[in-house]
Amino acid sequence: MIYHPLHKERNSNLSARFFKRPIHLFFLTIAYLSLLNCSEGTREQKRYILHQPEQSGVTFQNTLTSSPDLNILNYIYYYNGAGVASADFNNDGLI
Repeated sequence: MIYHPLHKERNSNLSARFFKRPIHLFFLTIAYLSLLNCSEGTREQKRYILHQPEQSGVTFQNTLTSSPDLNILNYIYYYNGAGVASADFNNDGLI
């Protein structure tokens, strides 16, 4: 039999052919990682806690009333804003 580099052996193993294709290996990896994350672990504490305005001292309210002139169709940024972000960057317990 003459060997040719592009000739595939007819009796090649099915699993060897399966793993030669990168797309099959990609989906196998995704399936493995998905099953790996299905285990039940301990529940983490809540990361965000809703505080009442009396507790936090923040009493601002963004009250929007839409009208024919001010609405999301005429002014796309109508509902943007009025958010507050806070973080404890130096871990002193104060936000």
